[in-house]
Amino acid sequence: MKLLVIDDADAIRARLAEVLGEIGGLDVSSCDPKTGGVIKLILEQKPDVIVIDIHLPGGALDLERTIKSDPHPPVVIALSAPSSLQYRAACHRAGAEFFFDKVLEQERLVEAVTGLQKELAG
Repeated sequence: MKLLVIDDADAIRARLAEVLGEIGGLDVSSCDPKTGGVIKLILEQKPDVIVIDIHLPGGALDLERTIKSDPHPPVVIALSAPSSLQYRAACHRAGAEFFFDKVLEQERLVEAVTGLQKELAG
């Protein structure tokens, strides 16, 4: 399963890629949205799952909507720190299937990705 991590914080992006890379059978890559070309990268890589920080410069919710407008969109997992019910609701409205606090719910993120991997393989 291909997974793409999109976060503008280098340390967090690296940590998420490391944690998720420990799940066997994943092809994990990451992207710094400040460099541009996120949509192009998504179209080229065709990830099955995208993990995205909702506090991206330029607007993560718009990016989520763009991703979900594809006829065969990847699963979107939105992350936030801090998280709130408003962020969670906005992300779900934009099309995210999952929402986690990236500091407090990393274990739940790993569980969700592991479950998606089994679902997509089956």
